[in-house]
Amino acid sequence: IDLCYFKLSKLKQKITKYGALVLMKYEKRISEIYTSYPKLKKAIPEITRTIFAETEQEFKLSLTRLEESEAQTKWTTLQDILFHDYFYKSIENWFLNFILEKYAYAFTSSELVDIEAEAKSHLDFYEVTEVNSGKGSRLKSLFSEKEISLSDISSSNNFIKWDIVLCRVCYSKNGVFLTGAATRFSPTEKDFILKQLLKAHQDYASKFQDDNYAHFTKDRWDVFFEIKRDIANRTS
Repeated sequence: IDLCYFKLSKLKQKITKYGALVLMKYEKRISEIYTSYPKLKKAIPEITRTIFAETEQEFKLSLTRLEESEAQTKWTTLQDILFHDYFYKSIENWFLNFILEKYAYAFTSSELVDIEAEAKSHLDFYEVTEVNSGKGSRLKSLFSEKEISLSDISSSNNFIKWDIVLCRVCYSKNGVFLTGAATRFSPTEKDFILKQLLKAHQDYASKFQDDNYAHFTKDRWDVFFEIKRDIANRTS
């Protein structure tokens, strides 16, 4: 898959205008660096199987059949894992961390601050505790119960109070924003999600003697998609 192939949609450009997707301003350069390392792309089939239960070819074909906004969400979900969460043995690093170490010269100091914030971000399940139309929203992590105020205007248009959201939160210099794709779940799924999440974290902590939640989210990013599939199977 050529990561430079899928162009930004008007929807994505609109979101960027509000500062919601800080990575979008320079994602082309990041994608070009990624595609210059053919070994990294070998991870794509594994990731498409893990996230979507699809082969790489099935994934590519699905993008041509979906509505633009759905295809963009699906593409962004894959790209998020490739850039943020997947650990590449060939470079012994996560890709955005690798960018910061080897390609800092290709970005401005302001961009590097944003990339560093992106590199530190991770997936999590949140409960929407407040929605302020045209201003932003408040989320509470199901795991840590930490509450955050989003500066992301788009979230106030897309979120409903008490919904559960699977998303990535980025703490940038301009505020706290969502980055990448977000998936909403019914509030009735809260207990099931928390039970599965706590069990997965407990298993991870026991196996690796490490109960750091941020480490868990990076090492076991696949757990979030397993829970997502389990919910889909429960409601189908």
